Amino acid sequence: MLPALILFAATYVLMLVFSKYRPCIALGSALIFIVTGMLPLGEILPNVDMNVLMMIAGTMGLVALFIESRMPELLADLVMEKVSNVQWAAVALALYAGVISAFVDHVATVLMVAPVALEICKKLKTNPVPFIIGIAVSSNLQGAATLAGAIAMLILVSFLPGKPAITNGLICCGLLVVGLVYNFMKKTAAAVIEPLKSIDFETIGLLLGLFLMIGGISAQGVIKAAADLLARLGGGNVFVLYTVVVWASVLISAFIDNIPYVATMIPVIASLAATLGVDPTPLYFGLLSGATLGGNCTPIGASVNITGIGILRKAGYEVKNGDFFKIGIPFTLAAIVPAYVYIWLLFGIH
Repeated sequence: MLPALILFAATYVLMLVFSKYRPCIALGSALIFIVTGMLPLGEILPNVDMNVLMMIAGTMGLVALFIESRMPELLADLVMEKVSNVQWAAVALALYAGVISAFVDHVATVLMVAPVALEICKKLKTNPVPFIIGIAVSSNLQGAATLAGAIAMLILVSFLPGKPAITNGLICCGLLVVGLVYNFMKKTAAAVIEPLKSIDFETIGLLLGLFLMIGGISAQGVIKAAADLLARLGGGNVFVLYTVVVWASVLISAFIDNIPYVATMIPVIASLAATLGVDPTPLYFGLLSGATLGGNCTPIGASVNITGIGILRKAGYEVKNGDFFKIGIPFTLAAIVPAYVYIWLLFGIH
């Protein structure tokens, strides 16, 4: 377990220090996990979230078609008519992204809203970095797991029971294929190639590496050990346990994907609650709020952050760690502190 933890920690330090080489570092670390056997071969595919990767690839291609339609420019003009300055434009887009991501996957939200933000920044001749980061952290706040490309179709699909795990990814890729076929029929072969070129394989590679790394530390028992440590730190006091769960979840999910962490912690919390004879509700909600919001702390804490930074990089803007921390950390604290108090007042006090 210790070698896996050391490799994981060293990888994240390297990714924060050498931000331009994050995909190579993540994939290199994932390869070490596989070659050394820390991530068994049979665990490789189960730990790769193909739904997310397909969704990002498909939506990136759709975004290229979206931009080609000049719709972002039109929407940018509409936004600029309603706001008085740059600050209100940024706030409006962040709020819009937050509302949309209540129904739409947050990665897809960023991919669709970001072109509008870039167009607005181009017209206002201002730096788009704060805009895109604001959109990313606002989208991640919702913690939603639905998607929209042709928005209505995917919202409806999200309510279907028993759908395949890669449904959203299949829809995004399917819509891209439809768009490419339409382009081919109406235009030229080049009109098909250009949207495919817009797919950011560096972002996809980074996410692939992170999925495999997290699978490796999970296979080595690191995540379970962290969950058990949290449980011990809480002792027998429900309020202390709730506090530890919330703030440790914020810290842990700033560096690892929240899905394996939450999946590991749920049975731990259920067992603790049964042993103590207490209502697990505040612990569950504390876990969910901390794990969801903690991803906003760092540039690599959530796939939506990675996607937003990838969009900026392709547009020619390099996002420094400090640029992200200035927005992500205050946003996280502003969201988690009220949630921490509210959840305890609502469920913890009897």
